Amino acid sequence: KYDYRNEWIKLTNKLSRPHSNLSSYEQAIRSIADLVESTGGGLWLEENKHFNFLASANVKLETPPDISPDSSLFLTNQEWIIDIPEYRSNPSHYKNLILDPWFIDNNRAWLIVPLMLQNQLLGFIFLTEPRTAMQLNWEDTDLLKVVARQIASFLAQKRIGEALSRAKQFEAVNQMSAFLVHDLKTMIAQ
Repeated sequence: KYDYRNEWIKLTNKLSRPHSNLSSYEQAIRSIADLVESTGGGLWLEENKHFNFLASANVKLETPPDISPDSSLFLTNQEWIIDIPEYRSNPSHYKNLILDPWFIDNNRAWLIVPLMLQNQLLGFIFLTEPRTAMQLNWEDTDLLKVVARQIASFLAQKRIGEALSRAKQFEAVNQMSAFLVHDLKTMIAQ
């Protein structure tokens, strides 16, 4: 169904070329949404043991919730892509998963795709319905998982870059403060 080489090149190009009007988070959402012809979606990333909503693309999400880690344990252990219409009709298929009512009640909800980094859940992308009716098969889910892992690496690298930038800014402030204190001490001593 897919030419994986072409899919990989398209994904790499989307993530590596910054779009002036899109944030990195929006790029990540659109990259995975375009793959399965989803109309849009949202991104949640783990921060302080919670999954916080960070961005949406092509859709306005009304009051998206922050998610406690309890609801993500199923994603972490299984790395399953959650088909929300299937969950609504047959929740027992997903064993012990309890989705936040916001996802279940959202009429446009379609998929929740986990973003795995090594063996940890970095976050997840919520996708709205596809442009045309689509039944996912094993090739679709395998491609989504591989792309989601690449997007997780992309987002982790972005986070590390931001943390490094903040650390450099603190270092510059500390250096400036040290010079200022030294100069003040010198003036006082004189």
